[in-house]
Amino acid sequence: MSETKKVLVLGASGLIGRFVTDELRSRGLQAVGVARSYSASQRTGAFDLELPLLALDSSALAQMIGDYGIDVVVNCVGLLQDVPGNRVGAVHRDFVARLLLAIEASGRAIRLVHISIPGAATDDGTAFSATKREARIRATRWLAMTWLILSQRSHRLPRGALAGIPRAVGG
Repeated sequence: MSETKKVLVLGASGLIGRFVTDELRSRGLQAVGVARSYSASQRTGAFDLELPLLALDSSALAQMIGDYGIDVVVNCVGLLQDVPGNRVGAVHRDFVARLLLAIEASGRAIRLVHISIPGAATDDGTAFSATKREARIRATRWLAMTWLILSQRSHRLPRGALAGIPRAVGG
């Protein structure tokens, strides 16, 4: 029998990240959720970690991947608009750059699932969509790893909206 995949869900307290984390766990996968913070109702166990995720450099991210024996990274990190202390470019584009370096430095055969946006660059009317797309382009250029880009049309999550994630991570 094959060993259960260990999945790192980044941005695990957001709408999509929480859904993904809970769904993976309900299917018996070992999901380590990481977020800046959780509400009391979101924290469900020892593998819901509160860390300054956006401040972590690639070395710290690589160490986390190694320490938890991660096989799959699901990146749900996102920010709709600039807020004091965080800018969408730093959250989407710069964080993904550090994450890709971390995956490479971990020395592990990591599968990356990156949550992005639909449409073409001509549809980008906001910094959110433009920087999400830039991060997606950067992720697709790292051909040495197995990756899957999921693009949601809406932040409303109808039943089965992210059904491909458990299959993508091997669950």
